[in-house]
Amino acid sequence: MKKPLLALLLITSQSAFADKIPNSIENLIAGYDTRTHVLESGELAIRYNKQALMIDAAKSLFSAICDDYFMNKWSPGTIKKITLWSVTSDQGYKINGGGMECKKTGSMDFKQAEEYRTSLIEKI
Repeated sequence: MKKPLLALLLITSQSAFADKIPNSIENLIAGYDTRTHVLESGELAIRYNKQALMIDAAKSLFSAICDDYFMNKWSPGTIKKITLWSVTSDQGYKINGGGMECKKTGSMDFKQAEEYRTSLIEKI
């Protein structure tokens, strides 16, 4: 088999395992200092370019994803969990929620929504 064809097959077979990230989420992630991201089986994994992540990074990203959900109305089941990693993958945060949890915050005031989203974040 020719090398270009083999390379094309490898690239397309890897992307067959990843889910489609909504374009608006792709654009949102591009605004953060990230290195890579992938969505597989509803779990969005993002690796930042930073050596260490603070809880504020997780809060900010989750809030932005929820804002995007309400503005662009992608399916709430698209993103079920979010994992954020430092560049070295030795520190990060798991957000035990996604679109469905964003949808739940629609009837909450700002403070309630912020507290609810924060309750879903755990350090890993």
